[in-house]
Amino acid sequence: MGILHLYTYTNLLLDHIEYAVPAWASVSEKDRTKIDEVQVQCLKKVMGIKSNSSSAAVEVIANVMPMRIRIRQLCCREYARIMTKNNDHMLRTLLSKSVRNGLDFCPLKYIHVMSKQLEKQLSDCTVEIEPVLKNVNYLASIDIFTVSVLSHGSFDAQSRSTEERQRDCEEISLFIESNKGRSVIVFSDGSVYKGPVGGGSCAAVLYPLPANESYSTESKTVGHKVTALKCEIEGIALGLEVALQYYLKLNCSFNIVQYLYIMCDCSEAIASVSMSNVYAIGATLYRRITSLCKQLCDLNVKCCLAWIPSHAGIIGNEMADDLARSLAYDVFMKRVDAPMYVSLSTAFNMLNVIAVDSWQRKWDYEPTGHFTRQLIPSVGSKIVFPDSRDVGISYCRLLLHDTLLQDDSYRTGTSDTPLCSCGKDRETSGHFLLSCSKYNNQRTVMTCVTCYILSTIFVHQSNTKELLKSLKISS
Repeated sequence: MGILHLYTYTNLLLDHIEYAVPAWASVSEKDRTKIDEVQVQCLKKVMGIKSNSSSAAVEVIANVMPMRIRIRQLCCREYARIMTKNNDHMLRTLLSKSVRNGLDFCPLKYIHVMSKQLEKQLSDCTVEIEPVLKNVNYLASIDIFTVSVLSHGSFDAQSRSTEERQRDCEEISLFIESNKGRSVIVFSDGSVYKGPVGGGSCAAVLYPLPANESYSTESKTVGHKVTALKCEIEGIALGLEVALQYYLKLNCSFNIVQYLYIMCDCSEAIASVSMSNVYAIGATLYRRITSLCKQLCDLNVKCCLAWIPSHAGIIGNEMADDLARSLAYDVFMKRVDAPMYVSLSTAFNMLNVIAVDSWQRKWDYEPTGHFTRQLIPSVGSKIVFPDSRDVGISYCRLLLHDTLLQDDSYRTGTSDTPLCSCGKDRETSGHFLLSCSKYNNQRTVMTCVTCYILSTIFVHQSNTKELLKSLKISS
């Protein structure tokens, strides 16, 4: 199944099905069942799957959330948006006064009922009321830009081997040594304890201009319910604050341009700041970063954001990470005070966690799709489909344990025997792929191609031979 065929549903048809969901989400059970059937039948048609295959397994393979859970998620998102309005806003007033008659809901009451779990999680917090931004000066206009301190310029540390990580660490150490006494270098980091949303903090480590002067550190709480991205952006802002205080403490004017390097291991935070993504940053934090950059610019200091790999043995980054992680744990244990405000983006992240957990519970107790559950135990797993539709259909049917092989056909009643025509064993997917004597030539080609692909992917990994050996593949 070509991936573009699946995109046809997820990017085109699904948008039409979800249009204005909060307004009609309280439809009858009969109508909701029809909506479920629309999604399942579309996915089966697109993926070339038999009509009797498990609907839950099909949704897991396609990584498309069940419509009931998705409708609940969209209703909760609408609830979160309403909570960002002022208390005297009409929608908040209607939300508090909406009623129901038995199982007949008005739209706002249904939204409120569907959002009980989110409301419970937000019981001790307040959703931030975001002001409307008008005539905002973008960060790019005040000389904040990204630079690369690594020769490969990559933002992906996960694909780097141990040797490459060591080389990255040496390059950054060389960069720090070459800029000592010429530029201020700040390492920033953020940390969240317990899950994607939780107690968060940030930290910054500043390397001053004089080479003989010791570094300084600063840490700050971000909130009780924040995301990792929020903490990373707060870390960049903290780094700018620490640098500004340092330059003001020097009490001197620079005749030539000074460069301030903010080292961060989060490429998404760097992109949000450098591209002036107001909605990812948040209005308040955006204004703060804008003001800090303006003050540094007035001092003839240019701000540079640079990505570095995390957990690569870089001393400044490791120090900032330890400080942020320790303070995040204190925030989680409520040993220190932290803001109780929740941004809209954080509320959406909390909703995503709630929805995925609901989907996982449904998948764990689903009476059908047992074979697929053994292969894909966790929902939200991204399956890589081949470009060829014919191969993709066969791949999906293998995952569903519902192929045209004799064993599956015998189980569904469309074949008289489960035995393979070679006469040696039942024609299962394992027998067909690994041991059937009729396909020895094709299996040799498959083995060679698989070995080549794995050796290409793990060319820089030291455990390539062990991996190939564990898969019982030899070149």
